[in-house]
Amino acid sequence: MVARPGCVYGTCGPRRWGAGRGCREWTEFPRREDDVLARWWLGRCGRTSLAVLLCAALALLTACSASEGAGGGGADSDNQRYISGSGEVQVVPVADREPAPRVRGTSLTGERVDSKTYDGKVLVLNFWASWCAPCRSEAEPLQAVYDETKPQGVRFVGINFKDNKTNAGVFVDEFGLTYPSIYDQPGETALAFRGQLPPAAVPSTIVIDREGRIAARVIGETTYTKLFKVVRQVADE
Repeated sequence: MVARPGCVYGTCGPRRWGAGRGCREWTEFPRREDDVLARWWLGRCGRTSLAVLLCAALALLTACSASEGAGGGGADSDNQRYISGSGEVQVVPVADREPAPRVRGTSLTGERVDSKTYDGKVLVLNFWASWCAPCRSEAEPLQAVYDETKPQGVRFVGINFKDNKTNAGVFVDEFGLTYPSIYDQPGETALAFRGQLPPAAVPSTIVIDREGRIAARVIGETTYTKLFKVVRQVADE
């Protein structure tokens, strides 16, 4: 499902979607990609510092509402609303690149993952969830690009966002993903990219060059051809 158009920028309209959750009326702010969403979530989620941080992260990747899934913390695939990207690729010129934030966490299999481990390599971060239909469509192409580019010093790490851990594990097994995925239920990794090239849709893919700088971003579902081209371009620099 796709988010209601008014929920990304501007106001959500006069209707509320349910007591205690969903869209609320709010005053329109300047249309910046991340700040607008973060300020809306600030009004929705409360004003304690922790709530603000977590809600801002969620705002980068989700639209106005997400129903609670079974198993505590999962998302119901029938009710989940998310920002659907176009698959557009943005490559950052070498001279304009900024250092990527450090990414670390615990994988779905319980292992520690730290982007510092991949210093000197090209690192591809894919933000995904098992309830996201475009994520399912791009899973096999992602694995294929990983297999093809690994000999050139490319590594992949998935960022599993706002998902049920069991469902995420089933997803990994179903598509035979061999690279690790960090389980990031609250969306803290996304928050770390604010002010740079945030993963503003589910799925999103960010490519980090060998110098640890953000080199490219794909917003929305990618394909083998599209991702292979940009990853090889960065790897060959």
